Formats: sequence, structure tokens, C-alpha cells
Amino acid sequence: RRATRVMDVFRLVWIRDALAMPSAAHGLFELGQPALSVKCIRAVGIVVRVLEESPFLLDDGTGILEVRPEAGVLTPAVGAVVEVFGQLHATEHARFVAANIATARTDPMFEALRWMDTIHAYKTFYFPTAPPPTRKPVPTAREDDDEDPAEAAALEAAMRMCSSQQLSQPAPAPAPNIAALASMIEETVRLHGGCISEEALAAALPAASLADRTAALEMLQQQGALYKDGQDYQLL
Repeated sequence: RRATRVMDVFRLVWIRDALAMPSAAHGLFELGQPALSVKCIRAVGIVVRVLEESPFLLDDGTGILEVRPEAGVLTPAVGAVVEVFGQLHATEHARFVAANIATARTDPMFEALRWMDTIHAYKTFYFPTAPPPTRKPVPTAREDDDEDPAEAAALEAAMRMCSSQQLSQPAPAPAPNIAALASMIEETVRLHGGCISEEALAAALPAASLADRTAALEMLQQQGALYKDGQDYQLL
């Protein structure tokens, strides 16, 4: 019964992990903490090459995986954004997916939204015990016994004025697509070791337009999550 349940679940994974997951018994693989059994996976990426006899290479920005379509599954064209469902197999020298479904997606935001779904799956199901990201503490007045009353009063007045300005002129909320793209950019930079060039970022997110990518990067810099160093972007 357990094997049947595992075969029914298509795990949404990064190709990086599809290539690196440790093997387990009965042709299964393991992912997460605690480990989950994996056989069937879902992956989204761009077709970068079509091989002889119809297999193709899929690139999601974290790695490149060979996809072998099953009978009746059409091979997509190079450059297409494709969502693949299939069983993960390992040979002595490589891994590949035997695809039951390989669907080309034409929505320009599909890749970005599926990227967000993958991040959610990792944080919620695969690694739920990971500590939450730390936030910078909000500065407050000192609470020690020898606090300067004049300094405390000045700080309180400044905070009051800041609060009133924020209430009178609320900052506009970012568009949903830009917010989703910003989160995807932040995760992409993290996957590249905390630093990525403009050229590499554009290659990793080909579905995002230059205008949307620029707006998302500006939003991350305003939030203090990212800063630009020459032609590179680095996480704070």
C-alpha cells in the first residue's frame, strides 16, 4: 500500500534535487527532513535541446535533466516552457524522467508561479523544520534605568511623526506579479550562493520581461533584501 501511495504522488521538485536525491530501496529516492519517499516527480523548465529518438533536456535554472517521453507523449520544441510529470529513474551514469505528461505552457507567468509553488512545497512539506528567516529588530527606546529623559522624548516624538507620515501617505502595494517575481528572484539568488550577475539572472528567468524584472529588483532593494554591486546582485 505504501508503494502504491508513493507512485500516486508527483513531488514538485527542483531539477537540482532530482539529480542529487539519494537512492532508496525498490527504485525509490529520498527528499526532505524527515525523508520522504519519491518516485514520481513534477518539474517545470525550458527545453534547451532535443536529442535523437525524441528525448529532450529540461533546464529549470537549478540543473538540466533528461526527459524521455512515454508512448503518445509529443516532444516539445526547443525554447518551450514545459511542465513534466513522470517517474524518476537512475542508471549507472545518469538520471532521467520517463514522462507520462509533457505539456507546453504559454502563459508568460506560469514558470514564475510554479517556481513559487515549488518554494512553498519545500518550506511546507519537504523541510518544515527549517528555521524561519530572521528579521532585523525594530529599534525602540532604551529601557535601562539610567535612560536620558530628553533623548527618550525626542525618540518618541520622531517615531510619532514617522507613524503619522506613514498613515497619511501609505506606500502603494506592489502588483501581485511583481511581488511573486521578487520572491522568485530572491530564491534564485540564494540558489546561486547569494550572488548573481544581471546576465545570469536574465538567463534563469527568461519568462520575465526586463521591465518586470527591474521593478522586482527595485522592490527587493527598497526592502533591504538585496543590493547591487556593479553588475552583480547580492543578498543582505
